[in-house]
Amino acid sequence: MYKFEYTLMLVGEYKLEISVQLNGVGSYYALSTSPFYIKCHVTTTDPRWTKITGDGKNAAVAGIPNTFLVTVFDEGKNQ
Repeated sequence: MYKFEYTLMLVGEYKLEISVQLNGVGSYYALSTSPFYIKCHVTTTDPRWTKITGDGKNAAVAGIPNTFLVTVFDEGKNQ
């Protein structure tokens, strides 16, 4: 099993095609379930479902760089 991530930057309809190369050599073969059709819609974020995670959320110290991740969701709880 492989995991990958992507980020859509613009609203619209997309076609995602995935191919694999057996053992990293030779021809590429499309997955039997490919392509995938994706629709990205305009929506408004809903702060009730927004999540903040990471060390910087609770352990930040003034003057020392730290990080945290803000994950926003819409009213339908879509990320």
